[in-house]
Amino acid sequence: MHKSPGRPLSLDLALALAIAIVILLGSYLRFSDLDRKVYWIDEVHTSMRVVGFPKREFAQIVPSDRPISLPELHEFQTLSSERGWGSTWSALAQNAEHAPLFYVSARAWMEWLGNAIWVPRSLAAVFSLLMFPALGWLCWELFRDARIAGIAIALAALSPIQLVYAQEAREYSLYGALILLASAALLRALRLSPHQRARWVLSGPWWLYTTLLVLSLYAHLLASLTLLAHATYVAVRDRKSLGMLALATLTSLIALVPWIVVYFLRQNSIGSWSARDVPISNLLQRWLINASAAFFDIQGLHPGTQLIDIEARQNDIVLSWHDPAMWIALIGMSLAIAAIAFAIMQTESEARCFLLSWMGFSGLVLIAADLVGGGQRSGIARYLLPCYLCIHICVAVLLATLMRSQLAYRLRLGQLLFVAILTSSLLSDIAYLDASTWWNKYSSFYNAHVADFISRSPAPLVVSSAKRGSRSLSLSYKLDPSTKFLLVSEQGSLGVEEFVSEFSKHNTYLFRPSNELYAALTESPLYRLKPAIPHGNLWTIEVARE
Repeated sequence: MHKSPGRPLSLDLALALAIAIVILLGSYLRFSDLDRKVYWIDEVHTSMRVVGFPKREFAQIVPSDRPISLPELHEFQTLSSERGWGSTWSALAQNAEHAPLFYVSARAWMEWLGNAIWVPRSLAAVFSLLMFPALGWLCWELFRDARIAGIAIALAALSPIQLVYAQEAREYSLYGALILLASAALLRALRLSPHQRARWVLSGPWWLYTTLLVLSLYAHLLASLTLLAHATYVAVRDRKSLGMLALATLTSLIALVPWIVVYFLRQNSIGSWSARDVPISNLLQRWLINASAAFFDIQGLHPGTQLIDIEARQNDIVLSWHDPAMWIALIGMSLAIAAIAFAIMQTESEARCFLLSWMGFSGLVLIAADLVGGGQRSGIARYLLPCYLCIHICVAVLLATLMRSQLAYRLRLGQLLFVAILTSSLLSDIAYLDASTWWNKYSSFYNAHVADFISRSPAPLVVSSAKRGSRSLSLSYKLDPSTKFLLVSEQGSLGVEEFVSEFSKHNTYLFRPSNELYAALTESPLYRLKPAIPHGNLWTIEVARE
């Protein structure tokens, strides 16, 4: 796909200026209001690992069976001289299903900037900026078309789903940038002449690809699906390069061996929540919501309502045909499908094969696993990040083709679609930045509502289970500084009567208790539990009066 000679230069300049403005705006949005959103449980675990506290041991070392202040609780999210890099490595090794690259980077970042929740989130935002040149490079290698590259970058810059994960203190923005870079490096290496291919060990592009592949795997183990996509692409399009790819892959896997050994020695496993069966109707709706979020996030139409419930209750929102969000989501999904079909039909075979391989392994593998073996992995947006990147690329191909047309109505249609997509994305971004919670907070979605309710009481006491202390940490960031927590150990659950005097001094709330603690409190004649916010797992505790 090449530039048409007849298009006026002013249009290219105008498009280039518009793209530049959009990129600047997208960059600004990524660093806006980084401390506004709920610091949800997975982000709490990020800080916990970074500062050197193993997730599995937290319940044993957190102060329990006595009131503790927020500063005491936040010590488990704060760097200290007692816990250095060795403690960080130890904590990471105990949850080796999370590859270490982002967390190691976050340790250095927090040592420089401090422990506030905006700090690790700002690192994710920085990594997300790498997506812009990475996506542009990949588009250039696929199409040799600067217009497609620029439009794709602009779409990603304002894409709601990209903004969501650019502001989350987790590894997904880094993972996205690295798989883009690795993919572009592979395509660049495959363009080498036969003489250069024979000397690939000394060739920069192949070493660059190998290095980026290693970094991708150390950013997220799901990069292995991208690796399989690369292998499929090379096997179909350039079999003469299979030997070089095999050597690059072998080198990358050897580099990953130390972490694989740690994974199995520590008997790590993927969270069991991802394997929970959900009705097919829920999965279909999640696919619809997530895919449409590439252009418009329907959470803005349902503020304060949890769209996706990944816990055992599975209380997903039910979109009806009378709900505008349903129609907007369908339009977004239809645009994605139409753009993918157009790109597959209109692009050259090399680009078509690459996009199909990447989307197939990154998306269809997870979908098939859920449909055949059960689970909800394909309904978790962050796991399908490569698919959203492919959607941006395919939509960019569609728009660039329309805006290159000599037919005026096609040109106007392309411009109108481009403006409409950017406008809808920006509206979603504004709604997102103004909210205190969003769908990607999943099981912590209602923490902001819960915290607001608790903070209305003077000097409240929040009771929870020590083994669910991470949940309390997540809630604590939204609470008034005067709030105290009482985390009950398993032994404390057997003697809840001992807490009568403490509960009597405060406005006392029960938040996300274990089954044992909830049973002990409900069975004790000394207490009465009253639902306060059922969907947020909050009760008030009243001491019974004789």
